[in-house]
Amino acid sequence: MLKKTIWLLLSTILIASCDITKKRNMEVAATGNDWYLKKYMYSDGNSNRYIFSKNGFEYFPVSPAESSSGIYDGGRHIKKLPALKQFYELVDIIKASYEATADYIQKRELGTGLIEVRGEDNKLINTWILKYNSDSQKKLEAKLKLMKGVP
Repeated sequence: MLKKTIWLLLSTILIASCDITKKRNMEVAATGNDWYLKKYMYSDGNSNRYIFSKNGFEYFPVSPAESSSGIYDGGRHIKKLPALKQFYELVDIIKASYEATADYIQKRELGTGLIEVRGEDNKLINTWILKYNSDSQKKLEAKLKLMKGVP
């Protein structure tokens, strides 16, 4: 009986999450904005990574053992489903950073930010590096901090 109840509960959760994903996909497609259909990865100046798309946001922090100083701790892993409005705002900042070519740098250096854009098939479309402390980097990292839920 308990197994049957657990199976029913898990099935209900799976079906509900599929419906949420389907609804989000339709809502994003209805915007007509191709940028909202892509997947993104941002690596900040400390090499913490943020991976996000219309269906999720994930933060992979650097541990002290992985940091260049051996002391820096990026915090805890975060995985969540943000509101689409937050996702749109984040992608709009990414797009603006793409258009702000004066904020680019050719070689990845300490403090710079790396952006990767991928298609829905996960194939790499584009990549660029933001200069340390550029306007684009400041805006992007401020929004990512809000997305993580850090004031």
